[in-house]
Amino acid sequence: MITPAFEEAWSLAVLDVIKTAIALSFNGIYVSLSVLALYLLRYRRPTGFRIFVNAIAIMFVLAMTQIALQITTLVLSMRAPTTNPLEWRELQRVTVVLEFLEFFFLITNNLITESLLIYRCYAIWSTYSKPMGVIALPIFLLFCASVFAYTTAAWNVFTSHYIDSRIVLAFAFANNALVTALSIGRIWYTRRQMKTVGRSNLIRRYNTAIAMLLESATIYFLFLCVALLAMSMTPAHQQTLTFSHVVYGFGGQLLNLVPTLLIVQASCIYKTPVRATHDVEIPVLEMKTI
Repeated sequence: MITPAFEEAWSLAVLDVIKTAIALSFNGIYVSLSVLALYLLRYRRPTGFRIFVNAIAIMFVLAMTQIALQITTLVLSMRAPTTNPLEWRELQRVTVVLEFLEFFFLITNNLITESLLIYRCYAIWSTYSKPMGVIALPIFLLFCASVFAYTTAAWNVFTSHYIDSRIVLAFAFANNALVTALSIGRIWYTRRQMKTVGRSNLIRRYNTAIAMLLESATIYFLFLCVALLAMSMTPAHQQTLTFSHVVYGFGGQLLNLVPTLLIVQASCIYKTPVRATHDVEIPVLEMKTI
């Protein structure tokens, strides 16, 4: 006879299957892009080569760690329907720890990817007299968001109280919007300088850079909107839970996919840097700034 406890445990196991399948699919795409990015970086050897390689390596480790945690959670979920009450309680305790670890590595992953975004903004503003002043606010926002996210994850998992996680998404949205605006604004200003000094042949290159930044920012903002929707939905129906698990499945991998895709695009397009000319100071546009 099928008991309500069995039905509940089996439903959760099915949701974990969906979540893991989505994560593995996106992870396959991400691994392929990472290999291609490392190959192109080694071939092009751009400025900031070591920073990009180290960032890719760290993101790869974090992505694979999240996959390992999700697979472990899936294995435990598949065991849950057939366990006795004592074993089930033990599985619940382990699952709670795994849930916190998933959040921990997801937040750390976001910290690394946003740090790479801020570094890119710093590189774009590197010819400015005080580039650190430009990125001071984004660094502060990232620090506050990360501390709040770690606190929220621990509080929500290990206590009976709840902190609204959507506040973390608001921090992420604001910080990415600010950094993207600073980066695109600087490139757009440099593009105007190019016209002034008679190098209109390079305008297309700057247009491409702006388009690439807008593309990556749009993908990330869409993900934040979908994640916000998933967090705002009441988990009262199976369809709602399924949607949430799909979002959580690709979320961690998408955090790595977007910056890696941008590195691949920049490596393919920007072979040589654009330097200043006619005694006019123009920021360097090369691979590290995109």
